[in-house]
Amino acid sequence: MQSPFACVYLSANDIMDPAATTSFMAESCKRVKFNREKLDSVVQLILKGVQEGACHQNYAANVLHTYNEVKLSFIKSLDRYFFVNCISFSFWKNPLSGGPKFMVKGPDGNVHKGSRAVMIRINQLIRCGIPFTASSLSCMPFEVFQFLMTDRRGAVLPMIEERWQIIRDAAATLDQKFAGHFYNCIKYANFNSAELLTLLLENFPRFRDITIYEGRKVSFLLRAQLLILGVAQLFKENNHKIGFMLDQEQLRISSSCRSVQMFRFYGLLVPSPEIEERMQKDDLFAYGEPDEVEMRAMSNYCVEEIKREVNRRLQLLGKPKITSVEVDAIVHKDRYERVSRLQRGQILFPKVRSALH
Repeated sequence: MQSPFACVYLSANDIMDPAATTSFMAESCKRVKFNREKLDSVVQLILKGVQEGACHQNYAANVLHTYNEVKLSFIKSLDRYFFVNCISFSFWKNPLSGGPKFMVKGPDGNVHKGSRAVMIRINQLIRCGIPFTASSLSCMPFEVFQFLMTDRRGAVLPMIEERWQIIRDAAATLDQKFAGHFYNCIKYANFNSAELLTLLLENFPRFRDITIYEGRKVSFLLRAQLLILGVAQLFKENNHKIGFMLDQEQLRISSSCRSVQMFRFYGLLVPSPEIEERMQKDDLFAYGEPDEVEMRAMSNYCVEEIKREVNRRLQLLGKPKITSVEVDAIVHKDRYERVSRLQRGQILFPKVRSALH
């Protein structure tokens, strides 16, 4: 099956894809190291997750469309998923800013934050009859968007103006080029992940998670990959007559600040003392600066090394291999269920304010 990174946009612009970026930077990182001594303990955790069936649970638990308790047609569900991805970034709350964090109670009775809260909020709006379409979003005033994306306690998402501008621009592009529906983007891309990635990068700047490291153009494309992964899942769940072509093996989706947080917590990812000091002081990291880029790349590398060792042991047991996506799912589950409940000082992460991841 064709790699999603066989992408014309990347090759035409001499940009390393996320897999190549991970390999290149594993050899080049100066400020962040991989601690192989901690690998076995993390591998044991992942194997335990495999044994408990975590790999057989739908990965969509970490992809936003599982929170779609409001049922829509296939085409409208793709639109909803696309728009949620457009405004899913940088949810952490500045502890000095005061005021509550944006959180929304879901249909499960639990209070959610981050991307989950955004999806649940959008579903609430749809249930109330508020159109969440390209035509409505492309001309929505900022004051209306801000009001709609405010929780019951008056908390608003950080970077709310940037989110409004991004979703307006994306909606306008859908309207002008793709007859108002994300499905038409996928159709135009011949239901192929590599062609869809090219289309996203060409038409939607929000997904250009690309920077320069030591003179080389490197990419992480975190949100574009998550969008494509969710598209593949939606096609599968809806038994669409045309399959969506995606080689999940190729994905590298562990470059978020929360993934960095987890691998630092496990002791696999070791930042320099200078970076540790910056995190302790709650310094703001700039998108694309060397410290930030190295941590993201090393986070992806951690997943690849975990996967390699887990699969070696599974092969000895005569059991099927797992993918990087499944490793990431188990790590995410561990963060959500266990690590996020620890004291803040134990779970430091690099704070970045960027619309790109």
